[in-house]
Amino acid sequence: MEDNDKFANRIIVINDKLYGPSLGTLTESIVNCTGSENTLYTYIYDKSNINKEIKGKKLLGVYPPISSGWFINTSFQDFIFRKFKKYVKENSKTHLIHYTSQQVKPFHFQNSTVTVHDLVPLIFPEETKKAVVKLTKKNIKFYRKLPIILTVSNFIKNSLLDYGFEGQIHVIYQPVSKSYFPIEEAKDQLRKRMNLPLNKKLVLSVSANYPRKNLKIMEETMEVLGNDYLLVRVGTPIKNSINFTNISNEELNMLYNACDVFFMPSKYEGFGLPMTEAFAAGIPVVASDIDVFKEVSNGSALLCPQDSKLYAESIIEAINHNSEFRMKGLRRAAFFSNENYCEQLRSFYKEAFKIYGL
Repeated sequence: MEDNDKFANRIIVINDKLYGPSLGTLTESIVNCTGSENTLYTYIYDKSNINKEIKGKKLLGVYPPISSGWFINTSFQDFIFRKFKKYVKENSKTHLIHYTSQQVKPFHFQNSTVTVHDLVPLIFPEETKKAVVKLTKKNIKFYRKLPIILTVSNFIKNSLLDYGFEGQIHVIYQPVSKSYFPIEEAKDQLRKRMNLPLNKKLVLSVSANYPRKNLKIMEETMEVLGNDYLLVRVGTPIKNSINFTNISNEELNMLYNACDVFFMPSKYEGFGLPMTEAFAAGIPVVASDIDVFKEVSNGSALLCPQDSKLYAESIIEAINHNSEFRMKGLRRAAFFSNENYCEQLRSFYKEAFKIYGL
């Protein structure tokens, strides 16, 4: 508790993501671990987020009637949020400034650290808005000079070293929200509540629609599996899939529990939070055999090369050996507990305070 009080009073957490997506969930965990929400500040770049409830303090920008405000608020951040900049500058000699994402535009003050989640805008610029690519490039020039930073996997740590990051890079895996757990209610009852068919094997996918998410091979895999199988998508639909959007954590947990297997054939991820959510909910996982999934799953998922026939075979195997992969996933999920995350985060903060002489 003594460490929590110290961190809560001497860390300024600067965020630009709302709760729900993986970055927002991680930010909430940071606040919970430090024991206070009074040091969290979130930029509301987009006017659609003005009325959303979040912890900490909102930093409101400028919202012209003809645009969302994102471009203006990021381009002229130093002026629009000048009062906050002044506050951070006044406290930058005594506080640690923690930016929760590489896409948060930093103030160039001392005693700073950042959590780098991935390098997607730099590796896949064709999938990213040009303004975001430009912003990320500028941010990275500052962040890679910092003496100590955080990232979410050893895979990303190695990418950052290759990209020229010069300081200590600490890896702390993202925690799984306690919203995800096995539900004792019968699967058929859950399906009825979610309006899902009872006579199909249900394959669940949770992702945005970017080429790196590999939705094309997902479609091909479902064709190989045939009519006895049906895809359930949280995200954009794929052919005859059952589609959900803007659902709560509670509803998503019900989907994990109602479906037969979770499928994640990504070509690239920084971590892959839905995989660990699926583990925690007790659903077997089939995914691509990319390095980060090997690291995160640690043998608890069925991983295979990017081939629709191999994916189909793995999905059938995962369903047929449900109990085995369910238990593997639940054991692995315990490794991503909030308690483990908080312990490692406090150790990281101690090291950062030591480096900066705070």
